[in-house]
Amino acid sequence: MGLDQELQKSLSVLVKKDAVIFPGEVKSVDEASGTIEIEDKSGFPYKDVRLKASIDGNENAVLVIPKTGSSVLVAQIGNTDDSLFVVSVSEVEKITGKIQDTGFEIDTNGYKIEKGNENLSLILSDMIDELNKIVVVQGNTINVGAMNQIKQRLNSVLK
Repeated sequence: MGLDQELQKSLSVLVKKDAVIFPGEVKSVDEASGTIEIEDKSGFPYKDVRLKASIDGNENAVLVIPKTGSSVLVAQIGNTDDSLFVVSVSEVEKITGKIQDTGFEIDTNGYKIEKGNENLSLILSDMIDELNKIVVVQGNTINVGAMNQIKQRLNSVLK
């Protein structure tokens, strides 16, 4: 084995560190910054725990927002306590996702699906409003009441 290979092997052993994963309780959530504050089982607080591992400014991601008071598993990136991120949550408050100009959000109020300036709930609502304007000269005209009930059902799922 050459000197370079021995040096690389020695450095890799020196740098190697076991993964640190520990449980905590969610004390607060800052959705805007994508961070939470937790306490470990001894009551020690950790601030600015990331909801995603990367903080490169890229907004294309899926975020699982934990419920305040729920349990989370937190992992450490590297060797510093200021690079913690959530690995798993026991209770979910909200899930959001974004890929370029397409996004979604799921919570107890329903689903939001958007692409650019368009929103699926508004598109379907507009479509039902336009269908309700249909007047059939011969045969059965559209059942406006039934269409409005469908619209209400859609609005109970989509936001």
